[in-house]
Amino acid sequence: MVNADGFVLMRFHQEIPKLVRVGKMEYAFTMSHHVSACWIRPEHVDEMLRQRGCSSCGGRQQFYVASEENAKEWLGLSERFKGT
Repeated sequence: MVNADGFVLMRFHQEIPKLVRVGKMEYAFTMSHHVSACWIRPEHVDEMLRQRGCSSCGGRQQFYVASEENAKEWLGLSERFKGT
């Protein structure tokens, strides 16, 4: 999902807020409808995708490009949340 300014919506693997620094930029992942997401500059997407968790969480990937359904949920547009 890309917005009108060319930023890419990425999600954090946990359902919590998260502050991330890439270069001089700070990105604040915020929670909405069980999705933690943030709009990221396109030149920082690869760096975000390379970030891995600690050994206690299995070193798994931390950030993903948000799917269309993730975006709809985060923005409150998902059919699951209509009328709530």
